[in-house]
Amino acid sequence: MESLRALLESGVANAPDKIVVSADGAELTWSGLREQARRVAAALVRDGVRPQDRVIYLGKNDPRYFEVLFGCALAGAVLTPLNWRLAPDELAAIIADARAAIAIVDSSVVTSIKIEMKAVVALEPHQSWISYSQWCGPAEDPGVRPEPGHIAFQLYTSGTTGRPKGAMFANGTNLRVLLDDISVEWGFTSDDVSMVALPLFHMGGLAWALAGLARGASWCVTLNPSEC
Repeated sequence: MESLRALLESGVANAPDKIVVSADGAELTWSGLREQARRVAAALVRDGVRPQDRVIYLGKNDPRYFEVLFGCALAGAVLTPLNWRLAPDELAAIIADARAAIAIVDSSVVTSIKIEMKAVVALEPHQSWISYSQWCGPAEDPGVRPEPGHIAFQLYTSGTTGRPKGAMFANGTNLRVLLDDISVEWGFTSDDVSMVALPLFHMGGLAWALAGLARGASWCVTLNPSEC
């Protein structure tokens, strides 16, 4: 598979009612994930996000991360998850570098973003930002078709040896290898539940989640292994 859109469409076609992500008692099937991703995609397009524009996600592991990930894919946008543990000035520098159009933020860990954007969306209630549930649009697929050279997502390096740098993962190269090759080497099957405890702003967490999904495994997003 050469795109996140293809991965989502394959899951819906082959197992629409299979639970694909669970956390804190909440569950999403493939068809439910597509519904929510379409709502995100519609909101992005409504707010003027163009294909390959960056969309910041700044928050802890959460099922809504995957709604935004696939919503970006349907709109052709590039999810750019950031390390919420960074200091405000460090985050501001990365956001400026990414030139993001929209930020989706967990306001319980980040209280302010001093960067001009088209919208700042709060996963949790916030007095100044629109809530995620209100921001999402009707479930409409914009129909943006991915190309092999398009960037699927962008992760930032830690910055331990210099300023953090954006590492871009393209559909037809990096993503394809992860979904078609690495996922097989890691031995996932459709009977597995993939515990996602590593942070999803890091390749360790995101690659693990996507590789399992590519083989039909479910996600359990948690910091508590006993929940999976």
